Amino acid sequence: MFVDFMGKYRHNLDQKNRLAVPTKLRGNLGTEFVVCRPLTEDITCLYLYSLEGWQDLVERISEKFSGENRTKIQRKLFLNAERVECDTQGRFTIRADFCEYAKFEKEVVVFGAGQRIELWKPEFFSKVEADTTDLEGIDLSVIDY
Repeated sequence: MFVDFMGKYRHNLDQKNRLAVPTKLRGNLGTEFVVCRPLTEDITCLYLYSLEGWQDLVERISEKFSGENRTKIQRKLFLNAERVECDTQGRFTIRADFCEYAKFEKEVVVFGAGQRIELWKPEFFSKVEADTTDLEGIDLSVIDY
């Protein structure tokens, strides 16, 4: 399963922590979707998954992990996730602890990253973006690009 999210947008949170999903991303995301924190603490952003993309992630975890490891991963995933719905203006509310985790103030970078959408504080995304400028030493011929 592959949902085609791409592009970078800048939107502002309003006073109620509502963020508008960019129009070009709404169709594939749907009006109901999942917002979650990454599984690792070193990534300070939030992820948005379509319901189909979320189900795919949950299934991959079940397939790739077993026993106590699967239980730990699933617990962390579900503790740090929430199903949300857009209002008629394409906005959804980001709960306060998620805003605090991602260190959002007002402006948010909305980044279409293939199977998911990532929400970043602009200063943090600048570092991510800078890391993409140097592809030296990576053999891109393997993807026939």
